[in-house]
Amino acid sequence: MLKYTVRRILYFIPTVFVISVITFMLIRAVPGDMADALIRSQTDELSLRDAPELYEKKYREKARELGTDLPAFYVEISSYAYPHALAYEWNPVKKEVITNLIRETGESSKAYSWYSHVEFYNRIAGKQGKTYPDAQERIDLERELHRLLHTHEKAEIQAVLNEMKAIALSPSAEGNYVRTKLEELHAEFENLHTSPKVWKNYIPTLRFHSQCAFGVWLTGNGSTHKGILRGDFGTSVINGKPVKQSLSEKIGLTLGLSLLSILLAFIIALPLGILSALYHGSIAEKIITGFLFILFTLPSFWVASLCIMWLTGGDGLNWFAPYGTGKVTPDMNIFEIIRLKWRHFALPLFAWTYGGLAFISKQMQTSLLQHANKEYITAAIARGLPFRRVLFGHLLPNSLRPLITMAANILPALIGGSVILETLFSLPGMGEWAYRAYLMRDFPVIMAVVFFGSVLTLTGYLISDILLAWSDPKIKFTQA
Repeated sequence: MLKYTVRRILYFIPTVFVISVITFMLIRAVPGDMADALIRSQTDELSLRDAPELYEKKYREKARELGTDLPAFYVEISSYAYPHALAYEWNPVKKEVITNLIRETGESSKAYSWYSHVEFYNRIAGKQGKTYPDAQERIDLERELHRLLHTHEKAEIQAVLNEMKAIALSPSAEGNYVRTKLEELHAEFENLHTSPKVWKNYIPTLRFHSQCAFGVWLTGNGSTHKGILRGDFGTSVINGKPVKQSLSEKIGLTLGLSLLSILLAFIIALPLGILSALYHGSIAEKIITGFLFILFTLPSFWVASLCIMWLTGGDGLNWFAPYGTGKVTPDMNIFEIIRLKWRHFALPLFAWTYGGLAFISKQMQTSLLQHANKEYITAAIARGLPFRRVLFGHLLPNSLRPLITMAANILPALIGGSVILETLFSLPGMGEWAYRAYLMRDFPVIMAVVFFGSVLTLTGYLISDILLAWSDPKIKFTQA
């Protein structure tokens, strides 16, 4: 048994690693800039607009902390045209523009040279442009230069250069730096599209990196970020709190309700399944099965909404609380606390539980009917054993084994359903937290929820496998 358990746990480790890779890839594929979102959630928007140098400094620090200035993985298949340094570019706009320019021309050195000239002219425009005679022309010039930083389209670049040329040839620009530098920019643009070598894009190249974003996400950066393996999922965009702290506050409610719901579902459904098997084909069995399957067809969010409308005050009955968990005060006794929690959690538990009753009871009924025709049951009855002993000593224990595996499948479904139900009942659990994170594009929270939910699901399967092996002698531990 010990050897089997250790082996299953060892299988668990690479599976968690694969889940971490998939989670990381999904988050990287989501549109948006995580570093930018975190900075804007923690810094005043006006100060960022008035001090672009401050934003750039903060962005570089945050990108270094999150690893977004690094290639995704230690190994990548890239194109021969792309230089090794492109994978380490911290500026996402610059990286995207240069990547597209290389894709169009196949010349990385020319693409970098063009973009460097554009950056240089943007810098000197901010300094020397203040001496420009015409204020409106200066503003137009700076705007056109800034457009060049964000585009790779040949036609658009040509249009911007023509517009800048028109500004530079105006009488007010006589003797200004624009006329002398614009020729260099035109020359760089012409050189960029001279003798393109697009064929380089079609030659695959295998590249290895000493650092990567996945490594930072997994093990940390050695200073500000410890990595998910040590429980550090970063900082939430919504409230600026560590994700680990919020997760520890919310996971207890979701797990508690989910496990209690599973327990209640089995306590109610197993006796109903046994009765359905004992009275198979009778009117009682048809009533039980029909009622449970009617409940099964009702969507939990719809039933929960009706319960809130009819049973939580207003125009309906004031039997339960519509939202929240209830605040416990020091002067409450144990009975008042139980009553308070009952008012707040009875409806969520009902909405969590009723959908699984039909499935569990049907599985119990089918398993009992299958084992009832087995030879060992026939032999037990032939020996004259009492019916209770045959049922509870032989038939029921063997029939329960398939339900052990089924319990592992119910837990992930309940945690997934918590997103809707916790939002409806305003319960501060992991589901409601995840829902707000998806709306606000809170990437660190989404990472934590997806990763932790996957690990929790795997843990459920691991426990069910061990319990199944422990309860079934036919499973050989040495061969598992």
